[in-house]
Amino acid sequence: MNNSSTSIQSSTLYFREGNADKVCKVSVDEAGDDFTVNYAYGRRGTTLKAGTKTQQAVSREQAEKLFANLVQAKEAKGYNSGDDGIGYQRTAFQEQDTGIRCQLLNPINAPYTPGRPNSGGTQLKK
Repeated sequence: MNNSSTSIQSSTLYFREGNADKVCKVSVDEAGDDFTVNYAYGRRGTTLKAGTKTQQAVSREQAEKLFANLVQAKEAKGYNSGDDGIGYQRTAFQEQDTGIRCQLLNPINAPYTPGRPNSGGTQLKK
């Protein structure tokens, strides 16, 4: 991606499956009075390989069409725009109570409360 130009539209797409963890960044950048469509892709956390879909600057309409086609092609291959590449999916059971209740496995040593049996701690003798 070209850092010297202003990006008017951009998208970051992620793909995670098995050992694959990829990222693809696509942008429409200003180039004088016209525009270019640039991209960078590769494994997440590594140096991305950069490229351009436009060898010469094109009109804004052409650039936006190329941008949309590139994003659509990546999404068709399984990329999505979630933060980590896995889109949130609602389920029919999301509001259902699972019945799982957490339990403390160690006793809590709370201070002794007079008149309350087994309230924890030790009773101080006077």
